[in-house]
Amino acid sequence: MRNQAMVGHSFRQKISGVLQKFKLRSRPAILGHSTLNQVERKLADTNQMLHSLFELNPQPVMVTNVHGIIVRTNAAARQLCGYSYEQIQDEHYDRVVTEEERKKLGVYYQQALKGVPQAFETAILHMEGYKIEISVTAIPVRAAVTAEVHELVLILQDITSSKRALERIKFVAYYDDMTGIPNRRFFREHLENALHLAARNKTSIAVLILDIDRFKLFNDSFGHNVGDMLLLQVTERLIRCVSSHDVLARMEGDEFAIFYTDAGSASDIEMSIAAIRLVLEQPFECQGYNLTITMSIGISVNEDSQIDADHLMKCADIALSRAKEIRNNHQFYSSSMEIGTLDRLTMESDLHSAIQKEEFVLYYQPQVNIVSGDIIGVEGLIRWNHPDRGLVLPGEFISLAEENGTITLIGEQVIEMACKQAVQWQKEGLPHIPVSVNISVRQFLQPNLALRISEILTQTGLPAHLLELEITESVTSDVEYAQKVLDELKQLGVEICIDDFGTGYSSLSFLRKFPISRLKIDRSFVRDIMNDRSDAQIVETIIAMSRHLNMKVIAEGVENREQLLFLEKQQCYEAQGYLFARPMPGDQLAEWLRSR
Repeated sequence: MRNQAMVGHSFRQKISGVLQKFKLRSRPAILGHSTLNQVERKLADTNQMLHSLFELNPQPVMVTNVHGIIVRTNAAARQLCGYSYEQIQDEHYDRVVTEEERKKLGVYYQQALKGVPQAFETAILHMEGYKIEISVTAIPVRAAVTAEVHELVLILQDITSSKRALERIKFVAYYDDMTGIPNRRFFREHLENALHLAARNKTSIAVLILDIDRFKLFNDSFGHNVGDMLLLQVTERLIRCVSSHDVLARMEGDEFAIFYTDAGSASDIEMSIAAIRLVLEQPFECQGYNLTITMSIGISVNEDSQIDADHLMKCADIALSRAKEIRNNHQFYSSSMEIGTLDRLTMESDLHSAIQKEEFVLYYQPQVNIVSGDIIGVEGLIRWNHPDRGLVLPGEFISLAEENGTITLIGEQVIEMACKQAVQWQKEGLPHIPVSVNISVRQFLQPNLALRISEILTQTGLPAHLLELEITESVTSDVEYAQKVLDELKQLGVEICIDDFGTGYSSLSFLRKFPISRLKIDRSFVRDIMNDRSDAQIVETIIAMSRHLNMKVIAEGVENREQLLFLEKQQCYEAQGYLFARPMPGDQLAEWLRSR
């Protein structure tokens, strides 16, 4: 109010002077005393109206002189800054502008003083110390007599909320919400820019697409919370493997991507991959579980200067698919891979159809007591009776089925087929012999496995003791869970065999706790027992250990009498292999049994 009174008084003095001059030059008969009072009142009313429009305007407004001194502010401006009239009046605008914005603001200010209106964004500091993002419109005001700019009217707008909203939108658009690292869009756009720069500088860029092996298995077994925690910890470790010039991104699910802006030679890339392996080799602790992971990696390099980001990423994806297919930890892209990738996609589609149409069949290989010659059981081996490809062996589709999850449904069909076939042989008067089938890791970890097998046994009518389930050593990695499931299966009366023994990492102390009835020596050891002393020693050790654990032992892949005599000498009395019979369909095996 004091400011208002001072302005009003000054204004009235100026008006009175003007009127006095006008009065001296005018004839009294034309402009009387009452007329002067009316003009003065109108001018005062106009002044009051302009003052109210300025002071009560909801838009923050400041007025500065040519030296940047604040000569007037309205209530909205003072509220925005947090200062009172006395605290901000006659102060330089530097008092409210953040230090990093002063130089930029000075440039706009000088342009406005030249008579050119300016619109820009800057930041000011509230009296309490926090930053406020604002947009500014600077309007030059010219003097009436000289026409020179003598003041600037600064119209302010608080854009802090809208800026934060835009930053959030940008984060969602370019960053992964869970891990906080860049996403696919960010990766692609920055890769495109990096490729243009690399073409100019003649440098190489390597794109790595990384995928956690068996991640869906972790999710299905331990829950999504454990899966998310694992992803966060993997992210933290991968960050250690990139520099500020490289980009790490989460593409989707458990898939990550890295591009190195100065990749160097193939050996340099191999060293980068080795560094990634090194940071991942220690177990990850997630809600009480110690999880050991591996990652498959596909690599592509910008050998062609015209290659774009999309194509380079596609090549790395193809190399990744190849790495997963052949169970190799990383693969460099080559053009020959594209044909195999198309075949793989076609086979994946055909797998789903094969389950619906029940195109899978079992071939049975006899298991023999090598002393008496008696048939002690058969192993059911899956084949795919593909409508176009003919009979497809498991090596061509099992890994794909494990990867996409169809192995669980296939595994149930296999158990049901084996049980039905065993019952059919009994109805034909053949000996009641056990039938063995393989259980995949994914199938072993599915909920209610024992219940589902119990239902199959009930439906088919096969006695439980005539069904043997072959599991791999990898299912014993979670001892507590494996113990629970194996105990449930044993309570049903089914037999448990560890398949391919010696190729995994199971602890012998844990095997003593499990209800295992038989160990199967992997064919890779049996094949070379006559030529490789280390393989012979492994076989001898497994046979001796099985005796100490009171387990039966069976050797697979026996193809000649020398191998048979070696096994018999080591007191391994059960075997299967081409020396006895090749796998054959159920009806042919029935004829083979009758002929014996």
